[in-house]
Amino acid sequence: MSGAGPIAVSLAAGQPELVASLVLFGTFADGPGTFTDKQLRDMVVQITRTHWSMGSKLLADLYRPGASDEAAWHLSEVFRESARPDVAADYLASLYEHNVVDRLPTVTAPALVLHYRGDRLIPFRGAQQLVAGLRNARLVVLEGRVHLPDANDLDQIQKNIVEHVRGALRTQPGRARLSRSP
Repeated sequence: MSGAGPIAVSLAAGQPELVASLVLFGTFADGPGTFTDKQLRDMVVQITRTHWSMGSKLLADLYRPGASDEAAWHLSEVFRESARPDVAADYLASLYEHNVVDRLPTVTAPALVLHYRGDRLIPFRGAQQLVAGLRNARLVVLEGRVHLPDANDLDQIQKNIVEHVRGALRTQPGRARLSRSP
C-alpha cells in the first residue's frame, strides 16, 4: 500500500520465487509521473521539514479528506509521533522521486491493483501506470477521495483480495506449500 508499492514491485521483479501474487493498494510505479507538480511536491516536503505540525495536518487531510476534526487531529498526531520532521520530509522527497517503471515488465506474478479514483494523496494515474506496465494485472477502481481503505468498502476490498490470492494459488499449487510454516 501507498509508498510500499514500488518496493513490492522491486521485490517481485528481483526475486520472483518469493512472490506468488501482488496486491497493490493506492500506490504507483513512477513518482515523478504520478506526482506531476514539482512545485507542489517541493512545497509539501518543505512544510513537512519546517512546520511538521502543519505538514502532518496537511497529510492527514490528504489521507482522509472530510474526516471529523477529532479524527484528523488523531491521524496527524500519529504521523508526528511516527517520525521526526526531517525523516518524514526525506521519506516524502524519496517517494516523489521513486521510479520502478522499468521493472514492471519483468514481474511475473499476477497483480491486483486497487485504487480510489479520487485519491488525493496518490493520484489515480499511479494505478494506471501499474496496470499498463504489469503483464498480468487487474484493476479494481474504488469510488471516493480517500487514500486509506474506507470502512464502507471493506467487504468489496476483502472479496477482491481473497479471490485474487486464491486464484494465484490455484494457478501455482506448489506456492501454497512453500508459504506455510512447518
